Amino acid sequence: MMAYCSGSRLETTSEDNLTLVYPIEAGPTRWTAENVVQSTLPSRWPYGLDGLSTYGNVDYVELGRISGRERFRLYSQTVRVPATSSLTLSWDEGVAQRALARHRGERNYCGIIWATDPSDSFRSGVLRRATVRTLANSMDGFWCLSSAQVEACEELLGPGIPVSYLRFGVDDKFFGPEEYSDSAVLVSFGNDRDRDWETYWSAAEVIARSRRSARVVGQGRRRDQSGSPDRVLSLGRITHADVRDWYRQSAVVGVATRPNLHASGMTVALEGMATGRPVVITRTPGIEDYVVDGVTGRLVDPGDHVAFAEAVIDYMNDPDLARCHGENGRRRVSEHFNTRSMCMRLAEIVGFGVVS
Repeated sequence: MMAYCSGSRLETTSEDNLTLVYPIEAGPTRWTAENVVQSTLPSRWPYGLDGLSTYGNVDYVELGRISGRERFRLYSQTVRVPATSSLTLSWDEGVAQRALARHRGERNYCGIIWATDPSDSFRSGVLRRATVRTLANSMDGFWCLSSAQVEACEELLGPGIPVSYLRFGVDDKFFGPEEYSDSAVLVSFGNDRDRDWETYWSAAEVIARSRRSARVVGQGRRRDQSGSPDRVLSLGRITHADVRDWYRQSAVVGVATRPNLHASGMTVALEGMATGRPVVITRTPGIEDYVVDGVTGRLVDPGDHVAFAEAVIDYMNDPDLARCHGENGRRRVSEHFNTRSMCMRLAEIVGFGVVS
């Protein structure tokens, strides 16, 4: 059964009409329900895409997962759903499949996030190739959030398929600048498939042993509860307002990831930078688009928990340097990596409204 929900429209004077396609399990309805008070939300809709209303009329639909039969028809191109919107936009390739199966537009665009990751099984490899082939035949254009991913996406999709680089942005008003806290607190959030919590928690123990005043907080599950449980805390799921409060208490924001092309961890990095905190993050292709080594933070090699810990300790031992790098990060977010800039560029990519 198709799960469908129409979103409230944001009216403007433009005649353009854009439908944002969200997964029902992570769309505006759940986004709002989990943060009951509006002031505790960064942006009105996920990813700040409500900012596209600056350029035309915007609404949204929330779609449930497609069935195996729908997927087969989509892959085999045996059934083409009539267009129900003039222009649709899906944040990633998984949601784009739902749009093509149930809410196709006259023009369709989507982001590519996961398709360039290595397949973990033969079945997933087959499904990925089928997905990419379907999208290449049906979409009018693509974007990705890492400059390092553009070439890989072009190779996957084939010649003549446009792929644009879109700089991601965060709500720099919700995550506003805060006076630097010499608190010796390291924080990290996020749970996508490429997060490396094992490296993060290993670094946490090194930090706790090296600096007695340090406290390390992370959202990922901590398997080994030995060591310094009173100063190494696993939080689990929390609200955006709680995340913002932890940034305010922190001295450093850290993100450990496995090798990937889609700049995993960029959201947390940008939120921390927006708050005025230096960022220690794993060096992966494309992450340097967001964190400048030695300017807004430090980049360390994948899996190197000792180097990660040393970079964090260096900031804790030198609050003036940490404050300087935090201010540099805040400035970069305010100028380039906010939802306003992202939506303006996205409107250009998909040809929505008049962008001046």
